[in-house]
Amino acid sequence: MYFNNSNLNLIKDLLNYYGIQVNYVGTDEDIPHSIWGNPEIGRVCEQLYIRGDHSILHEASHYVCIQAHQRSLTQVDAKGTAMEENSTCYLQLVLSDLLRAIVDRSIWKIWIIGL
Repeated sequence: MYFNNSNLNLIKDLLNYYGIQVNYVGTDEDIPHSIWGNPEIGRVCEQLYIRGDHSILHEASHYVCIQAHQRSLTQVDAKGTAMEENSTCYLQLVLSDLLRAIVDRSIWKIWIIGL
């Protein structure tokens, strides 16, 4: 899922549950702490640096799926196993569906109830 300003707070709230702090970087700016360079998301410990041109849920899922000792490292190329990548992809799908359900419910409440 790519983000835009309308869903940035929702994504921040969801990822905060996993201890991830999201930092938005402007589209024309370089992403700090990116191992592979733009548009790859940067990470320092639990801080993710994102732009609107890369999948935040995939990168956040890597953070959730890596071993605990790797999360505390300043920077790390996941260099994980196939099992970790599969887990990451699966979690990305689950989080995407969860966000979609939250957004759909919010829209429904506004339409039906007028909240």
